[in-house]
Parts: sequence; structure tokens; C-alpha cells
Amino acid sequence: MAPLKGTSASVIVDEFIWGGSTSSAEVQFTTNEHDVTNLDSTGMEYIPGLTTMRVVQNGYWVGPDTDGVADELHDRLGVSGAQVAFVPIKGTTNTPVYVIPSAFNASLPIDASADAVITMNGEWAATNAGQRGKLISYNTTISGTGDGSSIDLGSAGSAGGYFYLHVHSIDGDASGTSSSSAIKVQSSSDDSTFADEGTVTFSATGGFSATMSGTVNRYLRISTSDMGGATSIVVTAYVVVTNVTM
Repeated sequence: MAPLKGTSASVIVDEFIWGGSTSSAEVQFTTNEHDVTNLDSTGMEYIPGLTTMRVVQNGYWVGPDTDGVADELHDRLGVSGAQVAFVPIKGTTNTPVYVIPSAFNASLPIDASADAVITMNGEWAATNAGQRGKLISYNTTISGTGDGSSIDLGSAGSAGGYFYLHVHSIDGDASGTSSSSAIKVQSSSDDSTFADEGTVTFSATGGFSATMSGTVNRYLRISTSDMGGATSIVVTAYVVVTNVTM
């Protein structure tokens, strides 16, 4: 495989995308260790503890964002609830996505290093465990009801999982609204006959999720069942299937 450039990566926070062309990002996994050395030990002994996940972004800005990117970073300082995803290869579906379902912004350094150039960074920390999923659709414009293209996970899961959706804009506006738009995730064992696994209903932009239960078959796609009065919706979608993607 050809080497990948940093511009292939992005960080998604709720409805906002920080692309690799103007910012850098990294995902960090840290496993705490506990000292369990006792009198019978022949040396120091440790066992692994909880694993934590963080997503760090470093973005460049040329001015205030009218749709509130600065406000998003500021409002999430120490406040959980942001849906954050690190997408290493944004242009190719069925590639890994690392997600913090409920994150808070742990730091917000702002640097005005040159005329008209501002950097505003965020370090997103988990209030629960991070997850690894697979990308179904990236920054895709939906203009009507119908089915999207499927991905093949290679095997089915038997213990459910999660469907995540980022709604970036509605009718071309990051602050746009609709009336109960609905997008489903569906799975199939033969890439022909699909069944619903979870549905996200929304009336505004942001990050949304739905729980999948039981068997989730190897082929997955999104399907728009209701535009909610909108003429266009731009979304990113991915799934986490227990014991398959993580």
C-alpha cells in the first residue's frame, strides 16, 4: 500500500470536521498498571488496569467560525457529551475509526503566533471507554431517501454494537434544522437482503448514536428513510460491532 499523508486523517467533533490539511491529530491509548508485588515475588510484578483513550487535535484558524467551532471547544471544557471520532483514512470506507462516545475537552490552548493566524487546540478525553469501529460513509451528501453503499466486515457479530452518525449540515448550513429526519443502519448476510439494526432520528446537526442488539451481519449500509423536509443532509457514519471491530 502506498504511504498515506497526514491530510488523509481528520477529527470529527459532533457536527464539525477538522481536516488534516489545516491541522494535526493523534489518538492515544494508555493502560494504567498496578503494583502487585508481594512477599512471594521474585521481582517486581504488575497487572494492567483500565485503558483510557484520548484524541488530540491541533488546528489552524484564520478567524472566528460563524457556526461556533470555537464555542464548541470552549463549551466542552470539563463538560462531557461530545461525540468525537478520529478517522485516519477519511477517503476510504471500511477503514478504522476510533470513537469516544462521550468526551470532554481536557485543554484549550490558544496561540496567535502570526498575523491573522490562530491555533486553537483540543485534547478530548473519555468519560467512558473508547471504541474502534469501521467507516461506512464520510462527509457524504444525501439528497433523498434511499440506500447507501455497503461495507463488508468479513464476519458477523452476535453481541450487538453501536451505530454512530455525525450530521455536518442540513440544507448547506451547519446550524440547519429539519423535522425528524431518520437514517438507519442495516445489515445483511448476503449483501442483498438487509434488515434494520438501528435508527437515528434528528432535527438538527450534531453527533448521534443508536444501539444495535443481537446478531449484526457482515454487510452494513446506511439507509435514509425520512429527509424531514430537508433537501440535503451531509453525514459521516460508522459502526462498532462487538467482538468484530473491537
